[in-house]
Amino acid sequence: MRIVLLLLGFCCINVAATEIAAPGGAGSQLPNWTVDAVGTLWLSWVEPRGDAWVLRGAPVNDAAFGDITDFASGRDWFINWADMPGLALAGGKLEPYGLIYTHGGRGYALWLGGPEHIIHDDRGAVEHGFFAAASGWGVWLDGQQYAQMPVTDARTQLRARRIDAIGVETVVDEGVCDCCGTSAVATTGGALIAYRDRDAKDVRDINVVRLRDGQFEAPRLVHPDGWVIRGCPVNGPAVATAADRVAVAWFTAADDQPRVRVALAPEATLEF
Repeated sequence: MRIVLLLLGFCCINVAATEIAAPGGAGSQLPNWTVDAVGTLWLSWVEPRGDAWVLRGAPVNDAAFGDITDFASGRDWFINWADMPGLALAGGKLEPYGLIYTHGGRGYALWLGGPEHIIHDDRGAVEHGFFAAASGWGVWLDGQQYAQMPVTDARTQLRARRIDAIGVETVVDEGVCDCCGTSAVATTGGALIAYRDRDAKDVRDINVVRLRDGQFEAPRLVHPDGWVIRGCPVNGPAVATAADRVAVAWFTAADDQPRVRVALAPEATLEF
């Protein structure tokens, strides 16, 4: 595994690439990025170790990697290309997160801090995952309805809770795309979450929702693509902020025209 760092100069539209060897050992996979409380960029990845997995991480210091930290290890982890483990900022420090099989492999759970710490209240044999975190909150996709009602009526929910303190689990959206990644970023007003929605007609466009004063506002549609797809595209949005503006990037294939779109909005109004 090798990593290419891009040093971007937006004013001059210059791009300089520096290729450095990734610090992982044999069998390293699923690289992921995060930033710690002091602004240091960290790379995380998983490695096999005997019959177990290890989640490891290393900081980037002057275009080189620092010392490796083993953040968590365990067996029965659900390792897959779409829903990768990683590191999240919680309580001022980086905490590992990932997925672990439950109920003999019939379901899987989302853990934070270690495989023994399941973040969600539901313990059913269903799917939980696609975690993102910002501003002391974590969000995930929760499939508990699939164990509580007929599959034809069940919906995957977007749920959230505080991860830097004990808090009550909250339903953010009652029906979302089943396996598209979520994205979260800290803004001056609180966490901002981007995700792929899903309505009763299988329109799967991108929403954002903001946390303000401890409460999530109503979701906002980023752009009316009108992408109707009968199965999950396994392709979620990315959100970022800079200079009091929000940027959301996503893939869509509405009208059978694959494309990547970017929408910009003032952070204060989220008027895309």
